[in-house]
Amino acid sequence: MAKELTTGLLISDDCVAWSTVQGSKGGGQETDQGDFPLPKSGDTEDDVDRDEIVAEVLQEHSGRFKGRISLAIPTDQVLLKVLELPGVDDEDLPGMVEIQADKLSPFPIENMVVSHEVLQRTDESTRVLVAAVQVSTVEAIGSKLRDLGLTVRRVDVEVMGWWSALQDSEALETTGSQVIILLSGQTPTIVLASDGVPQIIRSIKTCAGLEGEALAEALGHELNFTLMSRELMGDAQAIPPISVFTAEDSTTAFEEALREASGATLKVVGLDTLSSCAQGVAHRATRSQGGSAEARGLLDLAPPSWRNEQQSALFKKKMIRAAVGIVGLWLLIVGGFMGFLYLENHRLAELKAEHAAVNEPARQVRLLRRRARMIEAYVDHSESALECLREISMLQPDGIELTSYSYRKDDAVKITALGKAVGLVYDFQSRLVASEFFPNPILKGPRTTKKGEAFDVTFSLGEDDS
Repeated sequence: MAKELTTGLLISDDCVAWSTVQGSKGGGQETDQGDFPLPKSGDTEDDVDRDEIVAEVLQEHSGRFKGRISLAIPTDQVLLKVLELPGVDDEDLPGMVEIQADKLSPFPIENMVVSHEVLQRTDESTRVLVAAVQVSTVEAIGSKLRDLGLTVRRVDVEVMGWWSALQDSEALETTGSQVIILLSGQTPTIVLASDGVPQIIRSIKTCAGLEGEALAEALGHELNFTLMSRELMGDAQAIPPISVFTAEDSTTAFEEALREASGATLKVVGLDTLSSCAQGVAHRATRSQGGSAEARGLLDLAPPSWRNEQQSALFKKKMIRAAVGIVGLWLLIVGGFMGFLYLENHRLAELKAEHAAVNEPARQVRLLRRRARMIEAYVDHSESALECLREISMLQPDGIELTSYSYRKDDAVKITALGKAVGLVYDFQSRLVASEFFPNPILKGPRTTKKGEAFDVTFSLGEDDS
């Protein structure tokens, strides 16, 4: 049985990227991938609409998006907050998360899609990543895919795709604190991690479009602000080492400027040393298969209307499968019955043909037998009228007088007689029964008359011709 395909799809400001993996439970082998760079803002000729470029790329490569599609929203379009909540059961988490999201979001909560992901559990607390995005933002991207006939099963966040890639690499420190700066697009993202678990995730929109030393100075300022907020939360520690993951070749001036602005140990690593963000999104999506994302503690920012459509489509598909199964079973039963009926009719036709084949010879045999017996009867005088009369006369006692004698060849002999006494009649019957000449003589009478005891005796002759 082939393993299920899952495609992670990232549509950001600088690229359209995808990765298709085959497998489940957070792993799998990559079977296809693509990365189509988009021109930076202001670089398009004749003010070509970037949305049109994205639509063209999606349409050109949509045939490569196989299996379940998990869409990644750019990090700068999502509100992200890591919260330390009391240790509660999974069914109580959504309510607590929604309360916190209502406090964090500048937009009405009814216009937002809110989800959460459990990052770490202890006996006392639960570290949760809360994510909120405007429904209109997700719908804008989802409508482009629906126009191509593609259905999105999950909606993830870009930074979590990179986080999955970091977890699969050796660049993530599993003990101690670490600052990770992702320069994967026009908007950098800072992740402050402790023991391999995110504490703070920030998308730095103020650094969008900056390069070189200007970017380094702005990142240093934002990093100091992030570390200061950590101290305000009561987690004052030394400045952790910084790992910068960039898609472009870094310069010495950039590294020196960032090192001076942050005052921390700095290491710059190419993003190409990690698996892609789209692949990380696909691997995360495989973890949610076989159950809802919330039940497995994963982010899913798909609007409720999408889930309802998916459930409706799934229900319709199940109903169609059930109907097809019922019709198939009915056709199988009817087909079996018709096949059985056909075989029985075929067997009946064969028997009729066999009967027709032997009936005529049998009729000829019966006819020949009848003719042979007629000839035998003609030449055989053992049961002739005279022989029968002679046998009757020999058995006839004194006192019995024959009054009538009827002979039908090969059929029967009938006599009518008078006896002087009843005893003589029965004596005559006994002699007839004892004789082997007449089988089963039938006596009718005697009847007392003026002339004597009248009676009839009938003898059968010949054999059954059947």
